[in-house]
Amino acid sequence: EDNIIEWKTVDGDNIEHIASSLEFNSASDPTAIGKKGHIKQINDFVNAILEDRQPLLDQYDGKIPVEIILGIYESSKSNKKVLLC
Repeated sequence: EDNIIEWKTVDGDNIEHIASSLEFNSASDPTAIGKKGHIKQINDFVNAILEDRQPLLDQYDGKIPVEIILGIYESSKSNKKVLLC
């Protein structure tokens, strides 16, 4: 089953009703993830260099989803809850 069955926030709110309505397709087919967002991000990064400005998303913004994904892997591997900071 590819559904989230329970998802609680740090303050204890249960958002199961939201999670149960989501569809997850890329888990079984990573190529199903579009590249449009990546193209926009790369274009912005190049323009930021050319215009001598900060990109809209920097390395700190990119770190957050990586930590979430690694936490999911660790939780799956250990079969325990993982606290994300």
